[in-house]
Amino acid sequence: MSHSSYEVLIMEGLRGLPTEDLAQIASLVYLMRKRRLQPDAFAAELEALRLYHDTRELSRHEEQHLEAEFADFDQRYPPQ
Repeated sequence: MSHSSYEVLIMEGLRGLPTEDLAQIASLVYLMRKRRLQPDAFAAELEALRLYHDTRELSRHEEQHLEAEFADFDQRYPPQ
């Protein structure tokens, strides 16, 4: 299939899709272009996203730990 055939196929496939789907496709196109045209910047963004995800995951675990630690705090340490 030729380059222009793919473009036509993609454009026809986009027609009539909901805005939410188009927004996701636009994000995918942005990432694909960035990966191809700016590989170093793409790698840096990807690493930043991984770090963000890892930090959020750590925060969730810490929050769960603290909730468990203080679950019965009032019973263990009643006001004097």
